[in-house]
Amino acid sequence: MDTNFNFQEWALLAKTSPEAFEKRRRETINEFLSASSDRQRRFGLGLQREIDFEIKRANNPQAALAVIAKMMWDQVAFLCAEVNTLSTDIRELQGNPAVETKKQPDAPAPVATGQSIQSRMG
Repeated sequence: MDTNFNFQEWALLAKTSPEAFEKRRRETINEFLSASSDRQRRFGLGLQREIDFEIKRANNPQAALAVIAKMMWDQVAFLCAEVNTLSTDIRELQGNPAVETKKQPDAPAPVATGQSIQSRMG
């Protein structure tokens, strides 16, 4: 897959030949999705269906961009909320004495890099 994105080239193609732009866009998306894992591919296909629906439903490219940008920001807000929840849960776990682990005074020293556990055990 070509990882070099040239905005000017794509913009010119969109202006001069919208059909060729759409064909190339589809090919690029399909190429990216085929190189993805099954789980990522399914998610990507679903997301792409939503994006394509919004593009067709929009009255113009600016309206489509506004809807797609809102979709993106909704996902960012969701991820931020998930990170906050995870952070709160971690802090609660760290403060819970029932889950805290304390180093035993007679615990062996950590295994040095490159030294196997078996060699430490005897």
